[in-house]
Amino acid sequence: VVLLRRILEGRQEIAILRAMGFTHGKLFFIILSEQMLTLVAGLIIGSLAAVVSILPLLSSTDPGESLRLVLIIVGGMLVNGVFWSVLAVRFAISSEIVRGILEE
Repeated sequence: VVLLRRILEGRQEIAILRAMGFTHGKLFFIILSEQMLTLVAGLIIGSLAAVVSILPLLSSTDPGESLRLVLIIVGGMLVNGVFWSVLAVRFAISSEIVRGILEE
């Protein structure tokens, strides 16, 4: 939700960059890089919180199984986040230039 909202709020800026001559490929790379930075930062912070929350469990059972579960969940969230980010960026850069500039 946060990633999509950031893209939608920046549609006017995307339109201006397109009008200045930025290609779809360059805009895609710039915006997706920004989204991936946000996604990875959120996953790192969330993963650290998850590991801290299972510390008592790690001392009482096999820590490998608990950590594998955390890694599987984080991996799933990463794949899901990349998928939806790519879709959102494609949607944002395919918008009309004139409408975006007029909204600015």
